[in-house]
Amino acid sequence: MDLLRENWIRFVYGLASVCIVAAAYHYRVEVLSDKDSFDRFSYIGGVATFIGLLITVSEVLHAIGISKGIRAEARALLAQARKIDLAALLSECLMLVDRINDDLMDNRRETALQCVHQTRRAYLRAMLSGPDADALSVELAELEACLRDAFRSCERSAALSRRTTSDIQQRTLKVKRDLEKLISGRTASDVS
Repeated sequence: MDLLRENWIRFVYGLASVCIVAAAYHYRVEVLSDKDSFDRFSYIGGVATFIGLLITVSEVLHAIGISKGIRAEARALLAQARKIDLAALLSECLMLVDRINDDLMDNRRETALQCVHQTRRAYLRAMLSGPDADALSVELAELEACLRDAFRSCERSAALSRRTTSDIQQRTLKVKRDLEKLISGRTASDVS
């Protein structure tokens, strides 16, 4: 059944070719009243040319159908790859947010700030849109500004105050919660 569905146009032009040859043979006497061999050759050549034209047009239509199928399959594969890429980027964002918190606990300020930058870049590469995504982008910018202000206000070797550390951790956890909420919402919409 698949063979017939995939090659239906070939069956149609094959049947049409047989019908044309049968009609040409049946009406040859009316068309060729003169028995000149050149006229016979010309008549046969005309019929063969017409059949060739029919086959060519049919094959072009068949190729168009195949290319549309390939295009649809390629689009589906590309959409799947985009979902996988998005999941990887969002997973990277979650990992980096966890690392920010770890770096703060170990007083690695530069690394924490670099992780915020990497999180924002990964998040922007994911190119999420919508109100939740915009809010999360703003939260990341605020976290970065908070980290910068905290690091400027205290000496390089001194630890951050408990209040400052707590504030930064609260912001980091809020970013993580919102990111997880966004991921779970996108995963639910991808599954359904």
